[in-house]
Amino acid sequence: MKGKIWKAIGIIIVIVILLISTSALFIVRTDQQAVVLRFGKVIKVIQSPGLYVRVPFMDTVHIYTKKLLEYDAEPVTVVTQDKKNIVIDTIALFRITDPLTFYQRVRTIPGVQERLDDAIYSAVRVVIGKNNYDDILYRKRDVIQKEIIDNARLTTKGYGVSVEVIRFKRVFIPAENEKAIYQSMIAERQREAAKLRAEGQSEAIRIRSEADRTAKEILADAYKKAEILKGEGDAEAQRIISEVAKLDPVFYTFLQTMDFYSTYLKDTIIVISPDSDLFRYLVNFGGIKP
Repeated sequence: MKGKIWKAIGIIIVIVILLISTSALFIVRTDQQAVVLRFGKVIKVIQSPGLYVRVPFMDTVHIYTKKLLEYDAEPVTVVTQDKKNIVIDTIALFRITDPLTFYQRVRTIPGVQERLDDAIYSAVRVVIGKNNYDDILYRKRDVIQKEIIDNARLTTKGYGVSVEVIRFKRVFIPAENEKAIYQSMIAERQREAAKLRAEGQSEAIRIRSEADRTAKEILADAYKKAEILKGEGDAEAQRIISEVAKLDPVFYTFLQTMDFYSTYLKDTIIVISPDSDLFRYLVNFGGIKP
């Protein structure tokens, strides 16, 4: 009978030892980090994976993930630099980088998400307020989002977390302001179009004026060269004629008379005496009067 009792006691002791040893061990995975407390006081921060020991009933272990966590903010209305009300709907990704600070300041994921509400909204309001609507919508969107991240990190660093990504899910105009903003945008585009048309017309006038001046310069230069060539040709012709006149004066006179006939007697009626010296080549080809 006593043997059975001692055997039962031994089994109970083994079970108690197993329970105590099991509760004394805990595992931190590669995607986890932990803060160990003893009677509520932090004694250890673990950021490397492995199997660890704690004192049962004395130590408490808080395990936090290293993975990226999602924060989906509520849409907020902000005013741009050009005084337009717009609604920004943002989403953020963050991770716990300092588990000790995280435990001391916020302790839980819902707790830090409440803090992110203020931090991200404040960063969005400050950065959006320094930029125009078109810059936010498409011109400088990536630059603006990066600036918002930098501003948010300055605040969230004190919570033991790091904001990795902030993106605009939607950027839209409040329904009550849509008509006024669209009218303003139309007027702005019309002003821009008028400016571009005026600049185009000015440029066209400049190009035409330059082309006209160039054309006149080309024509003047061509006329000058033509006159030079004409003068040179006339001089050469006079030289040749002079040489011909010296060699055969009679033939020279004949050529001059024929030139006169072709120039002045064509389709012209002239009343003149038949024995005029002008027609001597018509009466006598040799140019000798009968």
